[in-house]
Amino acid sequence: SREDFGRWYAGVLAAVATASHKIHKLEVTPDGDGSRVKLYVTWRATTVKGAKLAFHVVQEWRVVRDAATGRLVITRYTVRVL
Repeated sequence: SREDFGRWYAGVLAAVATASHKIHKLEVTPDGDGSRVKLYVTWRATTVKGAKLAFHVVQEWRVVRDAATGRLVITRYTVRVL
């Protein structure tokens, strides 16, 4: 839900001082009324306590166009560490 995502993201913002994303590969596949987006990403961060983190991940999104506004909306978002 949006509330769950909001709580998760607030926790990330509280714990991470700096972060960067490097996209290595992007795949977009039409899927009915929307699209599936797959991103291969290296995520690097420094926590507020100074720890350095780095992960290679695959992000998968499902996006559709909002009928009222025409804007793209992510309806599903998953991340898998490689």
